[in-house]
Amino acid sequence: MFNPRIFAAAFAVAASLPLLAGASTLSPANDIVDGGSYEMFGPHFYAEAFRVADVGGTREFTFTNSDDTSQNLILTTATVNALSTMFTGGVTFEWLQSGLSLFASQSMRAFSGELENTIAAGSFDTLRVSFGDPEQRPNASTNGKSNFSLAFDSAPATVPLPAGGLLLLGALGGIAALRRRRSAV
Repeated sequence: MFNPRIFAAAFAVAASLPLLAGASTLSPANDIVDGGSYEMFGPHFYAEAFRVADVGGTREFTFTNSDDTSQNLILTTATVNALSTMFTGGVTFEWLQSGLSLFASQSMRAFSGELENTIAAGSFDTLRVSFGDPEQRPNASTNGKSNFSLAFDSAPATVPLPAGGLLLLGALGGIAALRRRRSAV
């Protein structure tokens, strides 16, 4: 006959299926995961979709600058799509070490913003995404989803101000030397 343990295990699996079906959906294009640490160079992408049954939370991504001689700029594009489902309390994108942040309120149906953060040589910074529980908007579809996505890219930082001053003085000296040479001929 039926073993009571097998029957109980089958019942537990069957009872948890609706919960699993309502879980957030990660994009197959993601090349980073929550809680991971990554080199800041090169493009990175993360996207996640939520249903009304899901719960709010946080996601964190740490980026390091392994270059030991120069600071570099990491460009972050944050997008929130919440047409029929909204995040209660909104979504906050915040670099923890530098304090830079963006906020998309729950009243916004669509949001896109950019954060430019400089990470010093041999240092790191963590981007935290905090979001509230997904909730259906009034008079909206009951099967709607809300999502947010992050795109990261990096660029060498501009020349620091002290070095920029030395470069400017060197260029002015070169121009003065050329003028003297021309006037002597």
